[in-house]
Formats: sequence, C-alpha cells, structure tokens
Amino acid sequence: MRNFLDQTGPLWAANALVGKVGSVFCSTASQHGGQETTITSFHTTLLHHGMIIVGLPYTFKGLMGMSEVAGGSPYGASCVTGNGADARMPTELEQEMCRYQGEHATLLAIKAQEDAGIDIITDGEMRRESYSNRFATALEGVDIDNPGTALDRSGHPNPVPRVVGKIRRKHAVQVEDVQFLRRHTDRKIKISVPGPFTMAQQAQIDEPYLHARPDEARALGQKALNRALEGVDGVTAVHICFGYAAIIHARPSGYSFLPELQNCSCNQVSVETAQSNLDCSALRPLAGKTIMLGVIDLSVMEVETPEIVAERIRRALPFVSPMDIIVCTDCGMKYLPRDVADGKMAAMVAGARIVREELKD
Repeated sequence: MRNFLDQTGPLWAANALVGKVGSVFCSTASQHGGQETTITSFHTTLLHHGMIIVGLPYTFKGLMGMSEVAGGSPYGASCVTGNGADARMPTELEQEMCRYQGEHATLLAIKAQEDAGIDIITDGEMRRESYSNRFATALEGVDIDNPGTALDRSGHPNPVPRVVGKIRRKHAVQVEDVQFLRRHTDRKIKISVPGPFTMAQQAQIDEPYLHARPDEARALGQKALNRALEGVDGVTAVHICFGYAAIIHARPSGYSFLPELQNCSCNQVSVETAQSNLDCSALRPLAGKTIMLGVIDLSVMEVETPEIVAERIRRALPFVSPMDIIVCTDCGMKYLPRDVADGKMAAMVAGARIVREELKD
C-alpha cells in the first residue's frame, strides 16, 4: 500500500485530489494490533493531497459497545481478522461500521449538490469500488477471486470479474442506496447502475461501450437494454458515454450509436455535447425521449461562465423541445478537484436559469 501511495506524486503536483473525500478502512490480526495507527498513518498522505477526511463518528453507537471483540475507532471502520485457526470474517457489527462510514461520506456529496442548486440529486456513487464492479460482484455466476482481463476504451487491459456460470441476481443491489438518498433530500433523486451491454462486454444503465463497440451494440445492445429495463415502473435513462475526459482525451464530433435508442424502452437519453461540440441535429431522431443534455466540459479545469452554459443549451433547442431537456454534466466529475466541480455545478444551474428566463419571454 505504501508503494501505491508513493506513486501518487503526480496527482499531488497537479492538486488533483484537493477537496476530494478520503475515507480509510483497515484490518489487523488483533484488536490492539494497530487498528488506529494503520488508519492515521494513511491519513497523513491524504492530508498532503488536501483531501477531506471522513472517519466514523460516535453517532454510530456501535463504537460504544463492549459486548464483543470488534474493530472500529473514530478514525475509521476496521476488522479484527485473527490469525491461523482463529481467523475470522468481518462480523455484522464491523460490516455495519463500513456501511455507516460510507453513508457519512455520501452526505457530503448530497449537500454539495444541494448547495449548487441541482434539482435532481444522486448519491455521488461514494460507496462504490467502481461504477460496475459493485454490481457485478453481487451476482451469482461471477468469479471475483480469479478475474479475467478486458480492454478498456483506451486499449489498456483491465482486470474484470469473470463469468463462470449462469448469471443470477442473488439479492437487491443498490436499493439501500436509493432509500438512504430519499431519506436525506427532499429533491428529486436518481440512482445510476451499470448497463447490461457494458457488463457483457467485460464478460451498466451507464453505457460507455454502446458508442465504443457500435457493431456489437446493434447486434446485442438494444435487446440487452430493453431486457434490463423490463418491469421497471419509474423513469429510466441511458447514458451514452464517451469515457472519462481525464482518460479518453479525444472526442468524436458525433455518436456511432445514438439514433438506435429511439427503439429503446428508456424514457431519457443522456448525451455529451460540451467537450465534443456535438452537432445537436443528431438528437432529432430521438423525438419523444427526454434528453439529458451534457453542457459541462470535464476535460478542462476552467469553470464555464453561465453564458457559455446557456449557449450550449441553446444549440439543442432547434432539435429538442425545451420541455424535453434536462441539463446535466457531460459525464461524472470524479477526476475534478472539489472547487472546480462545485464551480461547474453552480455554473450549470445559473446557465439553465438564463435559458428558462429567455423562454418565458
């Protein structure tokens, strides 16, 4: 782990993690085997990065219990693993510590969106290892101990969960995340899940691989999407992703798989238009769908002015009814420093307000 942390120097030099949430979990062989110092020694690196450290507050009543041997301290959740014949898995109390700590971090993401004036709130995906693995590893028929390899959009090999049997959902996934989000904001909410086509390609409904693999998408993607949405009563959306701007730098001027989504059973289609300077006439074939219009460029650290955001919204108006547009960012903001992300969210809200006022005239 120290070797891993020592390789984060370029991130420190770029101030890339300033304002990001940092939260540490650990395990030791015994209750007094370094539970606290393991976490606090990790915190020093996070502090050098300028991160916001989230621990485990005493509002979690399990920290006060004396009835069992367990990990956990105000510095963070931990597990006593034991040794040899005494080895054990995390107890229910220790697992609950981890859940509580993740929820504590999630509250920061919810408040940041509310402070920026966002109308539709997400949980920020604060508790996920990655956008797809958290879902994939909850499925039966997936080997997480012996991963396979798949190429990402930039052509680099990545370890991925390996399908070894019939895929079956053993239990609800992310339902508790939705319930937690609903309890902690009175605004409209949404939750994102990885789409089936992307999952199959690495064996999310966020779908980066529909555009990246258009031929396979036409053969399999539409059917997989509609099957995944079958029986869902609420509003559904599909995000067609060009990939994180920090990783995939080049952007095409158009989508290789977009008109086909007219036949998807989803209600909304989320597209990226800012960094790519997308020709918004490409949205015309999606008549009848609500368009989640990406108007925030995540490839630059400069915060857009509200007028720039407003102009990006105006580009779509000849092709999409204003009543069918929801303004959003191009993609996820996890690679942006906190102050930049906050500024871009505020600019997005202000830009949308400008266009709303224009449409009233």
